[in-house]
Amino acid sequence: MPGPIAYIMSRFPNLSETFILREMIELENNGWRIALYPLINQQQPVIHAATRPWLARAHRLPYVSRRVLAANARQLARRPRLYASLWWQIVWENRTSLNLLARAVALLPKAVYAAQLMKDEGITHIHAHYATHPALVAWIIHRLTQISYSVTVHAHDIFVRRAMLATKMREASFVVAISEYNRELLGRVLGPWARSKAHVVHCGVMP
Repeated sequence: MPGPIAYIMSRFPNLSETFILREMIELENNGWRIALYPLINQQQPVIHAATRPWLARAHRLPYVSRRVLAANARQLARRPRLYASLWWQIVWENRTSLNLLARAVALLPKAVYAAQLMKDEGITHIHAHYATHPALVAWIIHRLTQISYSVTVHAHDIFVRRAMLATKMREASFVVAISEYNRELLGRVLGPWARSKAHVVHCGVMP
């Protein structure tokens, strides 16, 4: 059986993103094991019925905790140059957007902790939905662990919020675009290499 795939999304559960839930369910129906790593575990008064079995499976990634601090201290002690370079690159490449910079800085310690959890769980690949914060966390984990990652790009994450977009797309194993238009946009914004790396998979369309 294939090794587990980690799914990273901004929030779970999220009523407006049931397409991610359906994707995970379909992958498990086809023999893949999915590990759920939302950046925020949120409470919603109304959730999709199919969400309920996944609630207990979702990892919890606090911004600050003893475990988060310990994971970061270990990385700093073992690989200080890599740890420092991640901080520097994240600050430099997000400097044009105060909002993205603040979130990126807040997410780095959380990503270091998630990297440790994924190593312990035997994760073999990471898939992130949206090229903003989820892709950033996937990229950080990849840099720390060499676990491969891929990204599904959707809308604002490539139309508006493009900080670090080239870095996150270039180091991904592959990219999924939800439309041919988005695939062409990646090519126009980043270059032909990005278009070649992207595969079109429409949301909500059964094969």
